[in-house]
Amino acid sequence: MSRTTPLPRRGTDRAEDLTAWVVLAAGLLVLLASGVLGWTVDAQQTARARAEAVDRTRVGATLLETAPVVISEYGTAHGPILTRASWTAPDGRTMVGMAPAMPGTAAGAVVPVWTDTNGTAVSAPADPTEIALVAVMSGFGLLTSGACALAVLWAAVHRVTSAVNAACWEREWKHVGPQWTRLVGGQ
Repeated sequence: MSRTTPLPRRGTDRAEDLTAWVVLAAGLLVLLASGVLGWTVDAQQTARARAEAVDRTRVGATLLETAPVVISEYGTAHGPILTRASWTAPDGRTMVGMAPAMPGTAAGAVVPVWTDTNGTAVSAPADPTEIALVAVMSGFGLLTSGACALAVLWAAVHRVTSAVNAACWEREWKHVGPQWTRLVGGQ
């Protein structure tokens, strides 16, 4: 049974091995951090949405004018357009402001608007689906940027070690090449 002696390890091999372990460990940390970030964003945004839901009320607003139909070079707008409307505040005052209405909705139509405790129009509380999407995108953004950074690190180390190896082989070939070609050529 013969044992083969392993080839001596070059410094560049050790550098690539060390880099591979660092990239692997950092990759696992980035993966963990991405999950933690997504979970944290979800928890914070859910708490904010709950607080907003307590202070916000959905009321009916009467449009004071017909919602405009917006036509641009890209076509007709299909989403809600802010249109002048009035609604009743919790203390009974009549409030006038802007409410979202579909293009072409006639004056006098009632559309939903969210108000705060003073009766001022505000945005709707965050939707659970939107919250989940923001949380996933936050985690995915960190994961993607971390993976890109680690890929760049690996590519840079690999490029440097390859260049060092090529220079070493070139130097060694200058000494060995003439002897080898003489032996092979039979001279």
